[in-house]
Amino acid sequence: METFDMLDGDRDRALSVKELNLLLDSLTDVEIESFIKEFDNDGDGKFSTEEYSTAISSGTNGDEDSGKGNNNVPIDSELQ
Repeated sequence: METFDMLDGDRDRALSVKELNLLLDSLTDVEIESFIKEFDNDGDGKFSTEEYSTAISSGTNGDEDSGKGNNNVPIDSELQ
């Protein structure tokens, strides 16, 4: 959870496009939005601590029941 907290600049316990873009400045907003959509299980447009924990613990995007996202992509490859 330390990595998540480091990225969460406004401490709202969710990562926005802007916060991820600060880290991943080589990516476009569209690419980052696509990344967030893979993990945004509640549809709020952010990658929350709960969604992060689910993704990390499952090794994928953690949304196996809803059919959203690509459940076959290891989390490590998407976060690096």
